[in-house]
Order: sequence, then C-alpha cells, then structure tokens
Amino acid sequence: MPEQRPVDAPSPVGVPLSECLQDLSEALAAARTPQEVLGSVLRSALAALGAALGTAFLTGGAGDSLELAAQQGRRGAARDLPSHLFARDALARHEALFFEDAEALLGAPPEPGRRAGNSLPAASAVLPMFLGGQALGVLVLDFEEPRGFSADERRLLRTLAAQCAVALGHTRLLATLAAERQQRQQTELELRTSEARFRRMVEAGPVGIAAGALDGRLILVNDTYLKLLGYTRAEYEAGEIDWAALTPPEYHRADELAFAQAFEQGASDPYEKEMLTRTGERVPLNLILIRYEERDQQYVVGYLQDLRPFKAAERALREHGAELERQVAARTEELNARTRVLEAFETLSHELTLEPDPALLVGRAQDIVLSLLPEGVATYYEPEGAVWRLRTQTGSLRDKELQRVLDAGLPYEAAGNLRVPFETREPYYQEVYDIHTDRQPDTTRHVSSSATLPVVVGGAVRGVFGLGLFGAPRRWSAVDRALLETVARSLGLALERAEAARHLREQNAELAARTRALEGFAELTRDLSTQAEPHMLVRRAQEVMLSLLPEGYAAYYEPTGGQWTLRSQVGDRRDPAFQAHVEAGLPLETASLWTPWQTREPYYLEEYDQHTDHFETYQVRRGALAAFPVCVNGSPYGIFGVALFHERHWSEADRAVIETTVRSLGLALEGAQGVTQLAEERRKLAAANEELEAFAYSVSHDLRTPVRHIRSFNDLLRQALGDSLDEKPARYLRIVEEATGRMNTLIDAMLDLSRTSRLPLQMGLVDLGDLVGSVRAELEADAPDRQVEWEVMPLPLVTGDAHTLRQVLVNLLANALKYTRTREVARIEVWAEEQPHEWVVSVRDNGVGFDPRYGDKLFGVFQRLHRHDEFEGTGVGLANVRRIVTRHGGKVFAQGVPSEGATFGFTLPRLH
Repeated sequence: MPEQRPVDAPSPVGVPLSECLQDLSEALAAARTPQEVLGSVLRSALAALGAALGTAFLTGGAGDSLELAAQQGRRGAARDLPSHLFARDALARHEALFFEDAEALLGAPPEPGRRAGNSLPAASAVLPMFLGGQALGVLVLDFEEPRGFSADERRLLRTLAAQCAVALGHTRLLATLAAERQQRQQTELELRTSEARFRRMVEAGPVGIAAGALDGRLILVNDTYLKLLGYTRAEYEAGEIDWAALTPPEYHRADELAFAQAFEQGASDPYEKEMLTRTGERVPLNLILIRYEERDQQYVVGYLQDLRPFKAAERALREHGAELERQVAARTEELNARTRVLEAFETLSHELTLEPDPALLVGRAQDIVLSLLPEGVATYYEPEGAVWRLRTQTGSLRDKELQRVLDAGLPYEAAGNLRVPFETREPYYQEVYDIHTDRQPDTTRHVSSSATLPVVVGGAVRGVFGLGLFGAPRRWSAVDRALLETVARSLGLALERAEAARHLREQNAELAARTRALEGFAELTRDLSTQAEPHMLVRRAQEVMLSLLPEGYAAYYEPTGGQWTLRSQVGDRRDPAFQAHVEAGLPLETASLWTPWQTREPYYLEEYDQHTDHFETYQVRRGALAAFPVCVNGSPYGIFGVALFHERHWSEADRAVIETTVRSLGLALEGAQGVTQLAEERRKLAAANEELEAFAYSVSHDLRTPVRHIRSFNDLLRQALGDSLDEKPARYLRIVEEATGRMNTLIDAMLDLSRTSRLPLQMGLVDLGDLVGSVRAELEADAPDRQVEWEVMPLPLVTGDAHTLRQVLVNLLANALKYTRTREVARIEVWAEEQPHEWVVSVRDNGVGFDPRYGDKLFGVFQRLHRHDEFEGTGVGLANVRRIVTRHGGKVFAQGVPSEGATFGFTLPRLH
C-alpha cells in the first residue's frame, strides 16, 4: 500500500494546502475566461500535490461528449491511455475517483480490458465538475509515482473541482451577459434609426409611400409601404398585388394619363386639382406632393387625399416603436439587473475568499442578496436534532412573535420551507408565499414571496439559506434564481474552504504544539540523562511540562506514612490555605491521586470539580487536571499531577506529550537508582581491587625470601654432597631448582601485573610499527636457529602509553613464536584495520592453535590450555595484556583452531 502523507504535512512541492486554497480563490475571482479558470485550477492542483500532469475536459453542447480544454505539466508524463475513459466513469458515478497505483487503475470498472494494454500513470485522481446538477467537465491529475491520497488531500481536490465548476459558470454568465449587451446595443441602434426616420417623416408631413393612378395601379412604391401592407418587392414587380382591393372604388375611374397631368402640375405643397378623365369628365382630386431624396436621387411623389393607408402605416409604426421601446426598456432593466448580480457575485466571491468566520460569511452573503432585491429578510438555518436553528439573520421579520418562534427553533417536520430544499437538495421558490407551508399562519401573513436554497458543504447539505420578501408578490425571474443559486453555491464553497482552513490551522497549531513538545522533550531527555538526583529530575520534568501548557501548576506526590506527601511543586496554587493543607499531607483515598496509583493508568479531568477530592472548604479554581503514575522498575513510585486554571480538552497531542514525559521521568528515576547502585558497586569493586593488588604485591614480596632460601639451601646441599651424590638425589635437587626458578618467574609476573594496574599511564603518540620492529629484533636474537617468515603490514600512530603497549606486543609476539616452535617454518602476520572509532591490531600464527570453546579463559590469571612440559609459561602474560588494553579504553580477543594456528588482537580508540 502506498505510504499515506500525514494530515499536518506540507505538500510534496512545499505548498501548504491552506495556501493553495487561498491563492486559487483569489485567482478564480479575477478569472474571466474558461481558459483562465482551468489554468488556475490545474496550476494549484499540480503545486499542492506534485502531480506530473493535469488535464481538463469540458462537456460538449449536448452534454454527451468530452473535449480536451486544457493541460499543464510535463508533456513527457502524458499517458497513452485516453483520460476521458475515467472521466466518463466519474461523471456517470457523480463522484471523484482516486487510483493510488497502476493496479487500481487496471481494475477500475467498467472497461478493464481496454485499459490493460495501455501505458498507465502510477497514480491518478479523476474529479467530475457539476453545477446545479449539470455536468460541466472533469479534471484529471496523473502522478509518476504511486501515492496515497489523505483525507485532507481528497477534500482539497473535491473543493478545487467545485470551485472550478462555479468559476466556469461565472465565465459562462459573463459570456451570456456580453452577448446580450451586444444584442441590446444593436437593438437600440436599430430603434434609434427607425425613430429618427419616423420623426423625419412626421416632421415633413406624409412621407412618400406610393404614387399611382386612380384606378388603383401604382407608378411608384417604396419598401416601407410594401412591408406595412405585407408584400415584398418581388411580388410588386411581378404584378401579383391587387392594388384595386387596397384603394377606394371611386378612385378606380381615373386613368394614368389624368393622374400624370395633375402630377406634372403639382408643387411641393398640398393643393386641390381637378382630374380630367378620358371621357372629359372632371373629377376632384386632392393630391399631396412630397419631394424627398433616396440614394442620391430626388423624387417627387404624389398621394391621394385618402390617407387611410398612410394613417394605418403611421399607427403601425408608432405602435411598433412603442413596443420596441418597451422591449428595450425591459431588456435593459434585465441586463442592468444581471450586471448588478454579476458585480455583487464578484464582490461576494472576493469577500468570501478573505473571510474565515462562517457566521460572517453567511452574513455577508445575506447583505449582498438584500441589496439587490426588494425589502425583505435573509435567514440561514441548520438542523439540530429535531429543530431548525436560526444561525444568522439580516433584516427584520416585522413580527415579534415570529422572531421569538424562530429564535426558539422551528420543529424540523413542520418547517416545509426548510425541509424541502434540505431533503431534495433543490431550491424551493414561492412567488406567492403559502402561510401554511411552515405552519405559522398567524405570524407569516405579511410575507409575500419566499425562496429557500440548500447550502452544500463537502458534498452534504449543511443548512438552508432563506429569503422572505414583503409587499407585492414577486415573480422569481431567471436572473433572481441565478443570483440566489450562485450565492448559495458560493457560500457552500466558502464555508467548506473556511472549514478546511480551520482544520488546517488546528492541525498546524497541533503540529506546532507537538514540535514544541518534542523540543521540550528533547531538552528534558538531555537534562534527565545528565542529572542523577531524583528531586532535580522531577522538578525539571515539571518545568518542561508547564512551559508547554497554559497557566497552572505541576505537583509530585509520594505515599509515605499512610498519606500523600508533596515532594515537589512548580507553579502557584493561588490559595495559601489550600497550599498549606496539601503540604501537610493528603489522605491516601484522595481520588485524583489514588485512582491512577491503583489503576496505573493516566487520570484526566477536563473540568475539575473540588468535590472530587472533598476540597469544598477551599477556594479551588475549576479547571483541567491530569494525574499519572510514575513507575520505577515496574512498580508505582509516585504521582505526577498537572492542574490548569481553565478548562481544557486534553487532545491526543497533550496526552502523548504528558505521558511520554512521565514515562521518561520514570526511566530517569530508574536510571538514577541504577547509577547510585552502580556507583556503590564501583566503589566496592575499586576497594576490592586495591586490596587484591596490595595483597598480590605483598604476597609476591613475601614469597621471594622463602623461595630464595629454598634455592640457596638446595645449592648448599648439592655442594655438601659433592661427587658422592647419587643420580636419584641429584634429580630431586634439580627438580627443586627448576621449581624455584619457575616460582621466581611467576613472582616477577605477578609484580608486573600489580605494577601495571597501579602505575599511571604516560599518554602520547605511539608508532606501533616502530614498537613491533624493536620487539621482533629482540625476539629473533633469542631464537637464531629458527626459520620464521614475518609479514608485518603498515601500522598506525595511536594514542597510548609506549611502555605498557610494548609489553602487550612482547607478550603477543612471544606467544606466536613459542606456539609455532613445532613448525618447520613459522609464519607470523601482524596488521591493523581501521574502524569508524577504533583501530583493530591483530597477530596471527600457524602454530598449534587452541580449542575455541576455551578462548575466553586465555586472558585470565594463571589460565593455560597446554601442559608446562609442552610449552613453558606463567599464565599471567595475557592477563597483563588485557589489563593494559582495558586501561587504554580498548578490548582484547582471541580466535583459534587446534593445529591450525591462532589470532590474538586488541583494539585502541582512534585519533579524531
């Protein structure tokens, strides 16, 4: 299983999760395009988690396709496997998918077969984005190494995806507003053009629409008139228009010629003419002649007096203009409202980014909503057991009884206006508020409209954002709904971000506390390791403990004489009478001390009650208390207590620090006892050694006189007997002489051993190579007939006493020569090995060797593994070697195999 990263740890690239959320929120508040949004989110995700590659997919127009929208990271990290396979899974399941290794990716449904043949990332996170139930896209993060996703990291990634969805919705709203603003500008331009042309027509009188004969045929006609009549220019030119049906019947008698004659005599002002028909009949004809320009051409157009078509056209134009004006005004107002919503949303996004207090977050959202809507009240509720609790309110409810009811808490089941959005996760709008919705008909009659929306935090509905309006009922327009739903989503994300930031702050504070505790514990450990006096050990632990906890005091008790005796205290109890009572001794049944003593377990109280220990007669401050048994060698030794003057929740960090400190104190007290005992044992051993050395020195000197007498009288007896001495008595005398010789040698060795232990070492630089050379020359002179092959490697300079180290080498090299005496060619090797803190010097021979089972006896006094008639010796040389090497701070060793030789050696500390 990949290693989990700790909650309180920074991200792999050093960006704390709280800083990542803060920086991203600020970046998204300024983003105006989808690319800016996706770029900011991917950068934050890569920085926070150290991903190799971040990819964003957005849904197509119909929502049934995914298109690559953005990608950041190391291009070489892009995988062959199409990321949208996992993206579709995440969208279908409506949840984030986390794959901690390639095996998890291979086994992910629904298409493992298609995935098995592709190159997979080492780990991956796939995060779907939804806004108002609509799928917007997916974010995919790929990693080059297997990794676990901690709870904080998963929460962070879900928050990133949610913030990205809201920001994408924001950019889409911006784009929609921009398009509508452009459309409004175009509509306004067309309207202004139409209005200007219409005004010119009105100011100039009847505008030239058409010119024609009395029989209904038109000579000239413009497109405006055709449009008003519902015809096209093509229909006019094709002769498909029945003009007779559009003009009064009495005008049909006139012919084109008569009209033309009258038209030629016309002027620019209206006047009356008589029109002569072909039959000579005169027909009165009222003409309106208008001169106008169009496309650099001048026209004079004549009209009939009957202006009904013109008046209808004028009326239609006026009605059309008025309708356009109304539409533009309504559209302008809607666009202005959306602009205010957008500006408010930007303000809200920025302020919610900076505000960490949940209550202030909700209040700021309520302020912004009420600034954009008619007079009303904004509320925010959260369920608490079987009631709804009013957490935040902005504005007045205008009814004291209603206010009292809401402050007391509404029954959960009765408040339908809150329960519906909470359970369905969908907004609930009432354009005309139903007074029976919340079962408060007597206090809610003045409420005209209401809207309640769920506030989702971390994927779960946290509370309900409510809005009640007074006055006339309000139709909740698309703009209103967009505003309220955007505010609710932003508020949920802000609350989630605030909660994550608070959680991270608490973790950071706990981490800082743990760091201080570890530093204090390290300091305490150093102090306890150098201090052996029990009272000072306890006091040092108390001082360290109070440096890590709030105001209070620390006390240490031991049971003596049937009561608890205060042995040490750091800090003031702030009550002299109570202090005197404690110093006089507390009864053994005192609960806060007896309980941990009996159970051998820590005893915690987050709010100490003086009745616990029957201290009712004293002014004991209420606060937190903790008491711990201090165990030494497995048995309780005393009670270590900490009392604080304020209530405190004993966190896991607190408990770990205090319990570790108390355990360390117990070990230190145990060590102090051991040090005391060891010092006493060393004192006794030193005295015994001194006595033994004095005894050996005395015995050695006392033995010389009788040995000398025996040898002298043996020589006198040999002289007295002279030549008459038989062979058997002569052998006896020879045995006595040899025995006295060995005894003298042994006495000399014992004196050397005693002298080695008593004389001070003269420390200095010693060249082991020179020492070995001089000892070898001396030994070779005593055995000129032997064939010996020496192999002496370069030897180091060491710090030591040259005289005693020479004794060590003499003993080791002499033994090597002695025990190779049975070999035709003796081989002796001498070398040194460098270790981190010491030199290891070895002497190896090809002699008779020894049984390795008895190797540890060789360095004892008078210990021998060979008979005296085989190899001479006193059994003191190697003991002297060990004594000298030990005084230098080193160790001796021996390795051997019978008939295959032996290796003897010693170690000496290295020069630094």
